[in-house]
Amino acid sequence: MKKQIPIFIAGAKSFREQRVALKAMANDLNTEFTEQKKDAVLYMCSYDNFGDHQEEYNQFIADVADLVIFVLDGSIGTHTEEEFRLAVSEFKKDKVPQVYVFLKEFKEHTEQIQKIEGLLEEAFGPHFYYISYATNEELCSKAKDRILQYVNQYQHRINLIRRGIAAAVVVLLMLASFFTAFVLNRVNQYEPEPMLVFAGGGSAASYLDSIYDYDVIQNTKEQKSVFINMPSGDSYSLLTDWILEHSNTDNIKDGNNFFFPISLSASKAKPEDFTKNLKSDTVLTNKGIVLAYFMGYDTLSVSFYDPKGTRFQSLQDSTIITVEELKSLLRNDPTLTFFTTRDNSGTYVTYLNMLDSLFIKEKDKLKATRQIFYKEDSMKDLKNNPGYIVLGSNFYQHSDWNYQHEEYPKNYRKRYVVDSLGNVMKKAVFIYMPAWIKNVDDYDLPENAKRFIHNVDDTLELDLKIKNQVNPVVIHYIKKEPEER
Repeated sequence: MKKQIPIFIAGAKSFREQRVALKAMANDLNTEFTEQKKDAVLYMCSYDNFGDHQEEYNQFIADVADLVIFVLDGSIGTHTEEEFRLAVSEFKKDKVPQVYVFLKEFKEHTEQIQKIEGLLEEAFGPHFYYISYATNEELCSKAKDRILQYVNQYQHRINLIRRGIAAAVVVLLMLASFFTAFVLNRVNQYEPEPMLVFAGGGSAASYLDSIYDYDVIQNTKEQKSVFINMPSGDSYSLLTDWILEHSNTDNIKDGNNFFFPISLSASKAKPEDFTKNLKSDTVLTNKGIVLAYFMGYDTLSVSFYDPKGTRFQSLQDSTIITVEELKSLLRNDPTLTFFTTRDNSGTYVTYLNMLDSLFIKEKDKLKATRQIFYKEDSMKDLKNNPGYIVLGSNFYQHSDWNYQHEEYPKNYRKRYVVDSLGNVMKKAVFIYMPAWIKNVDDYDLPENAKRFIHNVDDTLELDLKIKNQVNPVVIHYIKKEPEER
């Protein structure tokens, strides 16, 4: 039974060199595991997969990771300390994830070193330990030893199970051949399925729930699933990494992977979104492709809120706002706050393109103040704000707005954004999934991923025999966006 072992590398975001070295070591180990026919595949995740989104780190540590590796260099930052406390808390509750702390060798016993030792003692008692390292090579060597210990323990458990099953089969064969067949059939029915990890933006998740009646946050249709809210662009890297970790996928059976990532995106991905960090497209397409399902369009809507009811008078009788009017507001009002989704999100990228990269090109001329919203506490104390604008969409509605609107219903305006010809601006909404190569031109998915697509669209004929003869196929559309809008 091949188990995918998710590992999170924690530490300062400046430690990119260490993260790259550890991931390279994990790739080498995966090659060794394949050659040795071991039943494990390592999957390393880090800051580079999530960007500056602490809540997503925490959710991965709490819900997905089997191991968390802390890389420290004489100090520990606030966010890394938060990750450490969370990982230890989860381990004490569920015995997972395993926590390893790697601390670079030091000459002085500084206050920061004492703080780290205090955290370790608080977590593990007076007999705490950390793993010291002097160079990146030593860090990788010692991390490799610990990972191998974990994998070997897992392999030992699997071997014991196999021996037990073998002995049971012998007994059953002695009892009756038909009884053996019955039992083996029952065992196969209970082969575990991978966890579906839905990752992506709130508008895409809301669109899927509202239009297709599939709620990824409170998922009642799949027992094993989790939703991680992150920008679309960041979720793409999860799919790329998953495909690259599966070097010999022709022998992988359904249910032998620990988790399977699905990206929910409020933007249309380009092939380079999945291959930009690779030497060539074939590095990815030799192992798998990305399947894309077009869900529909989400219209852009701008929400204006004014507690005192004295602003945005010109918008009072309208249901729309033009792109030029929106630009003018953002350029000319120094007291205005405008909220957007995160930098790499589909919604923000759509606004960025629509406004001619206004927030970048005209940064010095921009009078309004930009803030980012995506969590419940992002819009605190707005009652005293003289007015603000939320650059969102029809399916990205922040829960705090409801409270504000009930209190000041007449002071809230929602306007759809239109171009100079009066066309409502919109963004495409997609589902993206990784598919592995089963045979030549033949790809495959886990059974619960196929179920998910069937629940979304029971009319879809999911044909995974895809011709790939001339150019490498990075994205294959199982349902395309219409040519004409």
